[in-house]
Amino acid sequence: MNENHGKIIGSWKDVNGSVVADENCNMIERLILEKLVHFADDISGWNKLYMHNIDMSLWELTYSESDLQGGGPPTLTSVKKDDYITGKYSI
Repeated sequence: MNENHGKIIGSWKDVNGSVVADENCNMIERLILEKLVHFADDISGWNKLYMHNIDMSLWELTYSESDLQGGGPPTLTSVKKDDYITGKYSI
């Protein structure tokens, strides 16, 4: 995975009264479908941990705008397997 993408933050745009996902949202979706394998969920079920299918790096999918429908746009962050991630995902 490209290390320059340590964090990909999606956003939504209002286009003619419709909410449209930006290119970062689309990139996150493509990565999840094509390159990442679901590894674990946190206790809330909202946050998800993925593993890259080639380099085995870990990526956390979160939704940081809980006041918006569905938690808002996604954020995908490269994470290290440390005590925090191990505890959060019970791995």
